[in-house]
Amino acid sequence: MSNNVTVTSQPSPQLKNNLAMAREMNPATIDNAMCERKWGTQICGCFENKRHCLLGTFLWPCMKCHMANRIGEFPGVGCLVPGGLLAMRVKIRTLLGIKGSICQDCAVVTFCEPCAVCQMSRELDKMGL
Repeated sequence: MSNNVTVTSQPSPQLKNNLAMAREMNPATIDNAMCERKWGTQICGCFENKRHCLLGTFLWPCMKCHMANRIGEFPGVGCLVPGGLLAMRVKIRTLLGIKGSICQDCAVVTFCEPCAVCQMSRELDKMGL
């Protein structure tokens, strides 16, 4: 004999348990678990690469378009999309396993945009992208 069970409702998600677990976790723990390294160069490390230094000084908007293309995004996202450079920085940091936060990324692209563009480009160069 088989035991047939009639299902009359969908199983309820364990949302309460998941929320409780998320509240208990420390954001630093999450960051450290997912990201393994720091940026390869400092934000003001433009002088480590003369090419990046010159491009970052005189042609950094073009550099943003080229970098967007390198990471598989529409080339104009860094210049035409509000918050596009921030999104690109978060994408690069996440894909390459670099420690940091959205708040730090926001501050860097807001106050040091040309330097941020150079740092991101240097990081992509180091990774061969």
